[in-house]
Amino acid sequence: MMLSSRVVAGVSKRSDFPLDLSTTALLVIDVQEYLSSPSDDNDEKEDYLFQTSLFCAIANIGALASKMRHFRDSPTSSATSTTTTKGGEVIFTFLQALTNDCRDVSLDYKLSGPKLAHLPGPKQPAKFLSNLQPHENDILIPKTSCSVFSSTRLAYILRNLQVQQLVVTGQLTDQCVESAVRDAADAGFFVTVVQDACAAQSPQQHEKGLAGMKGFARIVSTQQLLQEMDEYIQQRRGNSTDSDATGQHEQETVAVVQSSSLTTTSNNDTVITPVDQFQLPPPTAGATVALLRALKRAKVQFLRLAVVDVSNAVRCKAKPLSSLASTTNHDHDSINPQVAIAKVCFAGMPRYADVPVAASNLTATGSLMVKPDWNTLRILPYAPATALCLGFAYDTQQQQQQQQQQQLSPYCTRGLLARLVQAAREQLGLVFDIGAELEFQLYHTTTFTPVDGSLFADSVTLNEQEPFLVDLLQQLQEQDIPVELVHAESANGQLEVVLQHQPDPLALADAVVLARETIRAVAKYRHMKAVFLPKTNPMAAGSGCHLHFSFLEAEQEQQGTTTTTCTKNGFPCDSSTHEDSYLSPRAGSFLEGILRHMPALLALTMPSVNSFRRVGPGCWTGHDVRWDVEDKEAPIRLCLEGGQPQKATHAEFKLVDSTCNLYMAMTGLLAAGMQGMRQGLTLRPPGNDNQETLPKTLPESLDALDADSYLKSVLGEELSTAYLAVKRDEAKHYADKTILEDLAEALGKA
Repeated sequence: MMLSSRVVAGVSKRSDFPLDLSTTALLVIDVQEYLSSPSDDNDEKEDYLFQTSLFCAIANIGALASKMRHFRDSPTSSATSTTTTKGGEVIFTFLQALTNDCRDVSLDYKLSGPKLAHLPGPKQPAKFLSNLQPHENDILIPKTSCSVFSSTRLAYILRNLQVQQLVVTGQLTDQCVESAVRDAADAGFFVTVVQDACAAQSPQQHEKGLAGMKGFARIVSTQQLLQEMDEYIQQRRGNSTDSDATGQHEQETVAVVQSSSLTTTSNNDTVITPVDQFQLPPPTAGATVALLRALKRAKVQFLRLAVVDVSNAVRCKAKPLSSLASTTNHDHDSINPQVAIAKVCFAGMPRYADVPVAASNLTATGSLMVKPDWNTLRILPYAPATALCLGFAYDTQQQQQQQQQQQLSPYCTRGLLARLVQAAREQLGLVFDIGAELEFQLYHTTTFTPVDGSLFADSVTLNEQEPFLVDLLQQLQEQDIPVELVHAESANGQLEVVLQHQPDPLALADAVVLARETIRAVAKYRHMKAVFLPKTNPMAAGSGCHLHFSFLEAEQEQQGTTTTTCTKNGFPCDSSTHEDSYLSPRAGSFLEGILRHMPALLALTMPSVNSFRRVGPGCWTGHDVRWDVEDKEAPIRLCLEGGQPQKATHAEFKLVDSTCNLYMAMTGLLAAGMQGMRQGLTLRPPGNDNQETLPKTLPESLDALDADSYLKSVLGEELSTAYLAVKRDEAKHYADKTILEDLAEALGKA
């Protein structure tokens, strides 16, 4: 039945017609790479759009699109539909001209400045964001005007699909989104606008757009719409009364899970996006050429492609730019800067030697192809003739088969974290906010002694090492690695560099890897040695790599008759409903998930014999399974907002050091929290009343990881097998070595 036939003129309201997925399409407007990154001369409006508004919208669009696709692609999604189509359509409309000189774009766009007058065209087609890619069955429609209905046959396509309800998202709220909504309503579609899945250049412009659409559409939040979708699916299941129908719905549920972008454990916990469904979109040949040309003009001679192995060694190869194809050749396959590295180097070698560990199941046979993630491109200030890209590793066997999309390797630890972040966003709507503290000691290269003797936050180190700190800060800034704080730590010659929080765990892990490389290089230039060893002296404080984390959530605020949605920290409690709590229930569940997996997590976050020498009572690291408020002896320290003692801003996890592969460590930590959130776990009381102890040695923690089926499923069978084998080998090798022998090896004296 047509929904319009149920409308009683002058009586019916838009709220009378909840979502019917069988007749619904999701429209994503203009969320493409061309419009989703700041210009060189960005202003405050761009800061709000790209760092706040669009960031939140992209995460919410991803969650909505995922739910739509699950419904659309289920084999039984149309079984009870009254139409011949499945519903749940996902449509991307984006700016792209039909002509290379853009003569076909609208007059309005030609008058709106160079950005809109010169759109991507047939020779350089529009690209989509890596974290919001269209899927195979999605519909893509290029447009050249503000309203998609003006320059395309969208209305015709929607009617062919028997779509009656249109869910609208994208940018900009007060421009292209509003134009499309008004035209869709006039064309006879029931329109729903998802307010926190739309983006504008300022809060005022976002509200202006919502106000302009209020008379033409329902305006809801992402959470509200996701709930409507779930209710629709559950209601449809409930309408089936015979046993065959019930069985059919049970099969549908399994099919939906299997067709999602996630694998699941037996208790239905989200694990991670599988390698065969994680794709890094390759840059166009033109973009690659432009990058290589810019590097050559900057006098760069080498492009270094790097990965981090399971023992935290940065393994890389450098390609001379002169060896790459001419920048006049736009054939991407002939440029293709990539390097092959033996597969065993990723997960089969201990940190003390290039000798394969037999139990890792990796041998000298086979290699992985490292392809650059151009988002990480930096010209190295300490090696100015060299640019570096961290990369993703792909199976060469897939490339030999010449598949259109090569498969990410399960041994790629950087890809592991990227897949976990994708799963968190798509399944739980989580956007993490995470920062790191890098602790290290400076030693003289001649005497092999600490460069000074000082106390925590003492001015001695800052005064005496200012030339080093000035060089370091400048070089980190040149690489866009923001530093929040620098201070002396408790041990002799010890410093802490605090990196600013980032809303992307992968970017934060990359920043830590690059910062450590820079610290070592600057120290060497200043005739010092930077040592990141967890413990160098049994009578002095050790060096860690503490992580500070929280997550962001969308929140609705009512101001008079206007409802707005903003992104806020999801950690603090709502004082109106949880007066006696520091944390929101979801944050509590997240922390409880970490606590329950903490013994196994240590195998990832403290993966060396020396790591456990840093930990113990009185070491300010935590040594048992607990959390507490502003207690530096707790492994999970809840950090409170200044002036508001009942509000938690984030948590600090202290049992991490620089011997770990941070991509793996962060994956395990965040995955444990995600499981707690999905299961709705209740956070235990603060303090150590339960007396639950942690492993005291590396072998004990490895046994705990081996027994933790959930974390092993997150890592995957291949990686977990290799990792446990390598770390058990290292545990035996270093078991009888003293702290002084560890230090001698770190200083190059061994």
